[in-house]
Amino acid sequence: MRSMRLVLVALVIAALAISSCDKAPYGGEKESALIAATAAHDVAKVRALLDSGANPNRMVKFEEGLYQSPWRQVLRQLRPKHPEDAAIVKAMLQAGADPAVAWGEGQALSRRRLHQDEPLLIVMMNPNADVVRLLLDAGLKPQSGVVALVSAADAGEAGIVRMLVEAGVNVNGANGGRTPLLAAIERRDAKIMAYLEAHGARERP
Repeated sequence: MRSMRLVLVALVIAALAISSCDKAPYGGEKESALIAATAAHDVAKVRALLDSGANPNRMVKFEEGLYQSPWRQVLRQLRPKHPEDAAIVKAMLQAGADPAVAWGEGQALSRRRLHQDEPLLIVMMNPNADVVRLLLDAGLKPQSGVVALVSAADAGEAGIVRMLVEAGVNVNGANGGRTPLLAAIERRDAKIMAYLEAHGARERP
């Protein structure tokens, strides 16, 4: 009986993977040029390619032969030393980049896996308040907002904390048992603690 259940689970997972592959967007030469310009942080060239019809959501082969969308690439490469990437994010959103999903492939243990990542969570790996604001202004309704809110409190990003709370993220949600307020307490960030408490946050969910 147990082996039958395992087979059924495997079939469901396989079906979901096939379904994801079927709807995964793939691009061509324009998108290849767009991801190259994105990786080079070339704002002017990115804008020109978007104006010519390049789609930031479509994946093309990129590094190590893995498929990646220009949209996911710019989110992954955000760093303080490249403030121009925020302008690329804005240009891509104006050209139709999806604020809720970023497509791309990853590789682990010699196996490729297709990802439909939430842009907000990618951004929170290297927090950027300007880009979080751009995503929210583009209509993002954070599906994983609590994870992002805990991450923002962890990083001392008071501006992002405010944005996410104002966007309706639950201040008493938890990520791995940690609430945003607990993250702020552990960091000893009095400013974020006071803000969260003023908005009804508790130490425990």
